[in-house]
Amino acid sequence: MKRLIYIVAFLAFVACSSKNAVEDCKVKLEINSDYSVHELFSEIELIPLESPDSIVVDFIISKTVFHNGYVYILNPRLTTLFIFDQDGHYMNKLEKGDGPDSFLSLLDYNINRFTGNLEILTQNKILIYDNIGKELLSVQKIATPRMPDCFMNIDRNNDVLFCQLTDKKILFYNRTDNLVTDSLYEMPRYIYNTLLGYNASPFYLYNDTVHFLQGYDGSQFTLTINDGKSAMSLCSKWDFGMESFSYNELEPNKSIPDYIKDCKRFSKSKPLGFFSCLENDRYIMANFWYKETPITLIYDKNNGNNVIIEEFKEKIDFGFSHIDENYCYLLVPINDLYSVVNERVLNQTNRKILNSLNEENNPVIVKYKFK
Repeated sequence: MKRLIYIVAFLAFVACSSKNAVEDCKVKLEINSDYSVHELFSEIELIPLESPDSIVVDFIISKTVFHNGYVYILNPRLTTLFIFDQDGHYMNKLEKGDGPDSFLSLLDYNINRFTGNLEILTQNKILIYDNIGKELLSVQKIATPRMPDCFMNIDRNNDVLFCQLTDKKILFYNRTDNLVTDSLYEMPRYIYNTLLGYNASPFYLYNDTVHFLQGYDGSQFTLTINDGKSAMSLCSKWDFGMESFSYNELEPNKSIPDYIKDCKRFSKSKPLGFFSCLENDRYIMANFWYKETPITLIYDKNNGNNVIIEEFKEKIDFGFSHIDENYCYLLVPINDLYSVVNERVLNQTNRKILNSLNEENNPVIVKYKFK
């Protein structure tokens, strides 16, 4: 599983709001090696993805979306989007092609929660399909100064785009007028030569509001448009006390290898390089680098307590691809499966599933039920 986390973080390098908004989340920066998976979850279920002939999901997975009973999986090395249902049955795949309405690059994708359509970002246009990609419905061209890296729908007419190569990284874009209506969020260019400036999926959705994850310190912002006015507002900020990291600690105009060394050195004592964050009404979960390794922070909104783990007490790793109010989901390549589950944490039915799998299988959905 650590290999999977490193792969996702490497792809990020190269490629919050609760009912009562949390402004400052104080964190006890201590790795807990005695925290049991059973303290957080009551049940763990395995859902293998169907493995029909020629449908091979590559082990490098840069983005997974769970929506309305379907699972959408982006394989950047294959430039392919795979679609399965929630029970693991294969539904469809979209691959790069040469036609006028096909794609040669697959930068990002989303399920438009206002229309239910699957939308693929490729260069300076969005291809709009039905929910499982069987029919191309329309093509939305995007007029931006630079090619956007990723996007998310704010409302029916507006998107938010992240453009790594623009001075202001976050663009508010109106589809009807094909126009960038606002741009926010400046960051020194040299930060994008480090592991800190950009993560593969900087946007996430909670309480029907788009959130932005700041890569270097894990701060979370809401992105909104009200009465035609766009806004970016801080909603959660991690407080690690004296161990909090600021990008100002890095010197500008150094080489990429030097920045990698600097980040490795700082991570020995400070948390940095947040590469994912999700939340529900009870928890905020975040992955970042600390003590030169990827770790997981689980923050309880109800009482302000937190736990930081490298692995559970049962000697299994933990990660997350999606969370809702009842479950946490993780998509795991078959070769990493035994690093996140073992027979000790599974019931008899799921132990049989685990023992039936082999290296030829597609990835497996690990479904954790919150207590």
